[in-house]
Amino acid sequence: MKKEDLKRLYLNTNNYLYESMLQKALDELVTLVEGTTPEVYGERLAFIRSTYKQLLQYRLKGVRDPMRPKIYNDLRIKAFELNADIYLNEMSNEFSTSHFFSKRRKHLAPTTRIPTLCEQLINSVSSNLDMSDKRDQITRDLFNHVWLENAFSKESYAALTAILTHEGIPDIVTCPIVSALHFSMEETFDILKMQLLIKLSKSKNEKLKVRALTGLLITLTSYPKILTIYPDLQLRIENLMTEQPKTKELLQNIWLKILIEKDTSKITEKMQKDIIPNLMNSSKNLDNKINLNDLPNEIEKNITNPEWAINDKYAQKMNKLYEEGADMMHSSFSPLKKIPFFNYTINWVMPFNTQLHILKEITKKNEKKKKIFASIEKTPQLCDSDKYTFALVMLNFPDSSKNQFTEQFNESLETFMDIRMENNDSTQITKVYISHYIQDLYRFYTLQNNRSIENNIFDLRFDFNKPHPLEPYLNDIESLSLVGNFNAKNDHYESAAVYYHQLTLLEPNYAAWFEKLGYCVEHAFGDSTSPYPAVLDIYKRAELINPNSRWLTKKLANCCRRRGLIKEALDYYRLLESQSPKNDISNSLNIGYCLMLLKRYDEALNYYFKVEYLDESKQNKAWRPLAWCLFLSGKYEQASNYYKKIIEQDGKTSDYLNAGHTAWVMKDWKLTTQMYFEAYEKCTEENKDFYQLLFADKEILNQNDIKEDELTLMVDMITLMYRNKNA
Repeated sequence: MKKEDLKRLYLNTNNYLYESMLQKALDELVTLVEGTTPEVYGERLAFIRSTYKQLLQYRLKGVRDPMRPKIYNDLRIKAFELNADIYLNEMSNEFSTSHFFSKRRKHLAPTTRIPTLCEQLINSVSSNLDMSDKRDQITRDLFNHVWLENAFSKESYAALTAILTHEGIPDIVTCPIVSALHFSMEETFDILKMQLLIKLSKSKNEKLKVRALTGLLITLTSYPKILTIYPDLQLRIENLMTEQPKTKELLQNIWLKILIEKDTSKITEKMQKDIIPNLMNSSKNLDNKINLNDLPNEIEKNITNPEWAINDKYAQKMNKLYEEGADMMHSSFSPLKKIPFFNYTINWVMPFNTQLHILKEITKKNEKKKKIFASIEKTPQLCDSDKYTFALVMLNFPDSSKNQFTEQFNESLETFMDIRMENNDSTQITKVYISHYIQDLYRFYTLQNNRSIENNIFDLRFDFNKPHPLEPYLNDIESLSLVGNFNAKNDHYESAAVYYHQLTLLEPNYAAWFEKLGYCVEHAFGDSTSPYPAVLDIYKRAELINPNSRWLTKKLANCCRRRGLIKEALDYYRLLESQSPKNDISNSLNIGYCLMLLKRYDEALNYYFKVEYLDESKQNKAWRPLAWCLFLSGKYEQASNYYKKIIEQDGKTSDYLNAGHTAWVMKDWKLTTQMYFEAYEKCTEENKDFYQLLFADKEILNQNDIKEDELTLMVDMITLMYRNKNA
């Protein structure tokens, strides 16, 4: 059977089991077994099918059986576990070239058992002799078995529990094993491994707890419907949240850190490149006339409501998390991950510890290197993976090469050895553990040599809606606002809108949720169709709750203007004018724009003259709208004077065209042809159609006794002039 067919049948079977469609799942399993090795799985499948057949027959006869629901779910569990075993074993039979199955074929020795390895490990740790080399080798073997084996036996579960809860076992043994637990469930779910993760989530060892909770979050997100198979799991999760009150906050921090880490490539790009400003494309004819770029940006990119930062404590919390967690070193250390140390999967998630055998060998009889390694170990700016890279690559260079290497890191790494934790606050230390571990995972999933990634956890969508097992804890106002704020801050507006929309349903009387939803929908969809109400309607809903917000009033004004609701836009701009300083140039330009569209030219001119007077920047933003408004109001001489000044300063195609209109109406034939010729040349350079630009204004010109046939002649005449000049 091809691996694609095997994967499809495996996923189909699970989906049927999630939906309690046992017969369809069994039909898929029959196909799966027939296409693999029937004698291995046939007996287990036959038992499930015969038992289910008996259950159906008893039900058909009307026999009442209070145990029926339990028997039915037990059969679903047996089918679920059989499906997992078939998939793991058959994909390992030279089917898949993915990292997991390649390692499974290479490292999984059938003669070695987890309980045996656990016993050997305890002996090596408790020995009075220096057995670090043997300990590390056994740990590596145990890691591989935990990661690569099928579902745990009760004996394996008990042996691992003893190891992972033993206070005498060092972190360099226990921490990687916890990582192996959730690595192993990337392919198939195992209830005993999940139970062990939950148990370790209560550990007093913060490093273990962080890894266990990270594994819990990732695994339950990978299997959001798993409670339909193992309903008792919900009670274990509830007990965890009750017994460990800080668990929710830790899960929030882990969730945010994963989202932050997903943005690592974006952070790298920002560090390497300058931000190129987005220029607003003006398509409407009037916009060309007055250069709408001189007006404030309609969507006002990145202009958020300042009230949010003051009123939203969750926004403040998110900002702090982001500042503490951004992965700034990924690009620096990425090229150095090809050292042999990282050929072993376990080393990607190994906590930095000077007692690891490879480091002990380097520092043997070398006090200087011991001190250096001790400093590296306490450096909060580097994750464990980067600490090993730093130690094994840089510190083994000759002095001359080491100096050159250091310079490549912009001299900043030279100071890392002197950096210490500023305080011993346990909460802060735990956050550092979270940050380091997620960064280690990101490096593992993105940088491991020759790795065929099929289940990258950073591709998961961490949405905690039902039926996700963590929905009761991570789908509340605090959690949704943290993640919504994070996505909005990092320009993931469509994702942020999902969370803000949920928040508007949970807190319908809190204006900020509607403001933020409108802001994100505006940036994600603009004026196109979206799954949400129109942006204007969202902002108006916010206005009912928060009517005195200047930011919101401006948003409403701009939305109305974009939708052609000019009179309503003018009302909002007027309201903004009453709340703003008298010399608000931007708002005066907007008011003038609306008045001009409403053909209230004299009023518009008053605002444009006001802007010209107040504009201390000398950018002359009012000149273009002034000139066009003067033309429309019949003040041709004044309009002509302004177009002369505009062209002398920075004449554009539309300026020459409008100057030509003005000269034509004033019957200055020489200036008319001169201006139109300049406009034609610029159209040619900019690949624009002079005919279309001229005829776009035909109604205005018709009102000034310039007929359509004259426009056609003008186009032909200017075209001839251009051809003669360039002949």
